[in-house]
Amino acid sequence: MFLTNKIIPIILLFSTCAFSQGTLRGVVQEEITAQPLVGAHISLKGSQQGAIAQQEGYFSIQRVDPGTYELEVSFVGYHSQTSMVE
Repeated sequence: MFLTNKIIPIILLFSTCAFSQGTLRGVVQEEITAQPLVGAHISLKGSQQGAIAQQEGYFSIQRVDPGTYELEVSFVGYHSQTSMVE
């Protein structure tokens, strides 16, 4: 049996900090049930930066330089999802 579950789009905030770096924050939830996906892996493609979704599905990636990134979210049993973020 193939799992076809999807991760819903991620809610993201980008706030600037000292030295023109910021923190990328968001939450990862299951598309249909809106249940948090604790333990989901979030990464900025093409970089070494990433995070693991914590309690309630929240994540935070610190020291992100300004720019446009492709964010990838993966979780066991789900198709990976990517989104462009600025």
